[in-house]
Amino acid sequence: MNRFLTLAAATAIIGCGRVSDYESERPPLAGEKRSSDVDETLAEYDHAAEKSRALSAIPESRMTPWRRGSALEAERDRRCLDIYVGLLASEDFGLRWRALEQLRKLTGNDFDYFASATTGQRAPSTLRWKRWLESDGSTHKLRW
Repeated sequence: MNRFLTLAAATAIIGCGRVSDYESERPPLAGEKRSSDVDETLAEYDHAAEKSRALSAIPESRMTPWRRGSALEAERDRRCLDIYVGLLASEDFGLRWRALEQLRKLTGNDFDYFASATTGQRAPSTLRWKRWLESDGSTHKLRW
């Protein structure tokens, strides 16, 4: 019951608007790429190898972790797991919840992680995710 309410609350929160991409409202600096620029750059490439090369060309500092994880997942790149596990420690409930949903979808695991729990309550299950990633993350059969 509690898990259902948590899922319902998360769906309602995320349904109200986009989860923050952490981009400031200031104008971009000279040469700085914003999310829309990143999307445009990736959209220019329609072949998978070229898209992967384009993704590698965009500095990690210019992409939000969520977008980078999603892009890597679209390329079936296991590095997306590192990003999603890292997002489990985010201050943003929406990012934690989305990351957990992607990890569940890809791995079939959840390690009793609850995105709505306090930082202290989340710590043991976050540690289980990190340990799993180190031990089985590179060999576990993923559900792309």
